[in-house]
Amino acid sequence: MEADTKDAADQVSDDLQTERSKAVANMEEQRDKLNQKIDELTDKMNDKSNKADKTMSRQVDKLKTERQDLDKDIDVAKNATADAWQDVKAGFRKAGRSVGDAFDKAGDKLDNK
Repeated sequence: MEADTKDAADQVSDDLQTERSKAVANMEEQRDKLNQKIDELTDKMNDKSNKADKTMSRQVDKLKTERQDLDKDIDVAKNATADAWQDVKAGFRKAGRSVGDAFDKAGDKLDNK
């Protein structure tokens, strides 16, 4: 009976580790995309007018803030306990949506300039 309980606990721990590793990998991929988008917008901003520069500069700053928040989420996820894991996942989902929104807004404003 004790062996079965230990095996079940080990399986839960393994599942948590696997899920957390996948989530961290996804967040790191999102951060890489964010870095790429920041670079693209910065390059485009250098080719636009002064008026566009101000708008794009604000958007790039917003994306950089999103990146900092994502870096914090990655650190938290890497160190999350089993008890905190559900909250971490929910926070990442929310952060992922806001990063996507920031991409869209930045791209739209650049395209309209």
